[in-house]
Amino acid sequence: MFLTEVGIRELGEEKNMLFILRQKGIKVAARKLGIFLVTTIAILILANLEIIEEIQGSIEIMHVSIKEALIILTIIGVLSTLYAFCMLLRAFTGTYQTNIKKYLKKNTNILMEQIETDFLRAELIDKHIWVGQRWTIYLDGPATKIIDNKSIIWVYYRERTEVINGVTATYRNLILNDRDKEVTMIDISSQKAGSQILENYRKSQKHIVLGYSNEIQKVYINNFNEFLKYSNTNNHREIVGTIEYKAHKI
Repeated sequence: MFLTEVGIRELGEEKNMLFILRQKGIKVAARKLGIFLVTTIAILILANLEIIEEIQGSIEIMHVSIKEALIILTIIGVLSTLYAFCMLLRAFTGTYQTNIKKYLKKNTNILMEQIETDFLRAELIDKHIWVGQRWTIYLDGPATKIIDNKSIIWVYYRERTEVINGVTATYRNLILNDRDKEVTMIDISSQKAGSQILENYRKSQKHIVLGYSNEIQKVYINNFNEFLKYSNTNNHREIVGTIEYKAHKI
């Protein structure tokens, strides 16, 4: 099969880290744009239905008529659609990969080639998290974030459930704590995905304390230096015990 110069370039780009991340970011932004656009159009159609004219005087939502509420929702929808469109433009231009460039600028001893090699060998989990030997790279919306695995000292899966007006919403996150006591929260789709990441860290990052328990939390809060000793000397199994990767539910 004959390959044009463009085709050859595209085949090369498919194995390029920034290209892969940009494409993933574009898909996320495009999905958001589609959702906001369809929702806004649906509201506009609903606002112009004759039935709304008939019932608007008899029904109010929080002291606002249905017609007024639809106008407010339309404005919000239009603004959200414009925001998503701007997000898509930024994704196309590669703006959302600036975090990696900032990391390189701060760590002058690290080369882009090193990060890319680690990325291409990393395990892709939950379609947006790449767990490598040296770095963890993930998408926060369309934006790329990078974490040095050496800085991570404690990771656990957290599940939070909220009930608002009878509607139950469950939020699942991976919580990463680093040596500077900074916390990174990564959205994940399931506990299975969280367990996969923790299992990867168990095999490749012996210094990371894995899983949640009240005992670990107490040591982390009340005696951080002692917590660091557990991490640095690989003795953290003593405080974690058997790793079952159970959710920390709040």
